[in-house]
Amino acid sequence: PLSRKCHKLSPRAAVESSGARPRGRRGEPRAMVQAMKGVLLKGDIPLKEYVLSLNESRIPSEKFVIADLDERTLLIQPQAKAFLEEKLQGFVEENQYQPPLRSSGHSAGNRK
Repeated sequence: PLSRKCHKLSPRAAVESSGARPRGRRGEPRAMVQAMKGVLLKGDIPLKEYVLSLNESRIPSEKFVIADLDERTLLIQPQAKAFLEEKLQGFVEENQYQPPLRSSGHSAGNRK
């Protein structure tokens, strides 16, 4: 379930390094926009919580969640995609319901 690439936009204060302050039509400072490339991860709530727990267990420089968008959606760093695909495959296999196998023979409780 990793899907489409997506961009995150967030407002940012005026240019800090040059000291220049861009102005809008009315003379007020304009907000700068920062774009980040990411991968949109959509899944059920337990899967999302598992991904958040993986993210929290990492050191700050290795965290991969960019934004928690809603109850079923995360924006993650593109370089984490392969790592998460592997981890999520194991998570799904471990937590997927497997109905009991039915035997083709007679049960022990049958009377003759």
